[in-house]
Amino acid sequence: MKKNNIKKVKNGKKRISINELNLIQEAYFKKLTFADYFKFLGIPAIAFGAITHVLQFYVPATIVAAIVGICFGLFKQMPKMVKKNYFLQSYVERNRFLNNFTQLIVNENIMLLDIIEKIIPRLSGELYNDITVLLARITTSNNDMAKEAFKDLANKYQEDVVFSQYVEQIETVFLEGYRNIDSFKELKKQHNILLEKIHDFQKDKIKAMSNFIGILTLAGILVGVLILGRGIDLYITAYAHTVMGAVGNTSYLILLFFLYNKLMNYIYDDSITNL
Repeated sequence: MKKNNIKKVKNGKKRISINELNLIQEAYFKKLTFADYFKFLGIPAIAFGAITHVLQFYVPATIVAAIVGICFGLFKQMPKMVKKNYFLQSYVERNRFLNNFTQLIVNENIMLLDIIEKIIPRLSGELYNDITVLLARITTSNNDMAKEAFKDLANKYQEDVVFSQYVEQIETVFLEGYRNIDSFKELKKQHNILLEKIHDFQKDKIKAMSNFIGILTLAGILVGVLILGRGIDLYITAYAHTVMGAVGNTSYLILLFFLYNKLMNYIYDDSITNL
């Protein structure tokens, strides 16, 4: 599968394979490593299993919780994080392109093709390939073919409205020779503002995650103190392994999972940044 199919993979079926995840990952980063698998699969398995074991002290329940953690990481966390990282890095690269292009386009003595050629080495990953292909297509084509090349690039990143409009401005320069410098500067300014909002949005998410971990840690300490204060054996026989304890702890775990899942939906949702 080629890299020009990345958008199709991202916007296609809900569940994607490891190979398809690596396709997205390798657009700007290295292939998924063992460390990545441990982070997204191992840590949830350990966390889910540990919390369940502390509450239930029942090995089968611990194993089930660990399996749920692995499945949650495999089918939700890892795909979401790979897509999120792709989205953020792709946006940063497009922003780099806009800023560099705007710096050069104001110089009337530099030809458009030379500007693009100068910018390409400053880019990386997927956008590097896209702009390289664009340059090759418009260098050896007539106007109709050039229009098609610009259209393909704008459509690929149509979710980034400002970038697509910027590509249209570049197309105007290529076809008509007219440089609307004010439009280039205004679009660059808008893209910079959106990037700053994206960064602020990510900071809010990190803060929310830290708060959740802090609350969970405090709750864990409180539970640990209560269990140790009365003795583990007494806790198990008088509560954990009773019907009331099983129902209470299971309800608590389900609530905890619901809250964690809701937090993950917030962490991985970048839809607001597409405005």
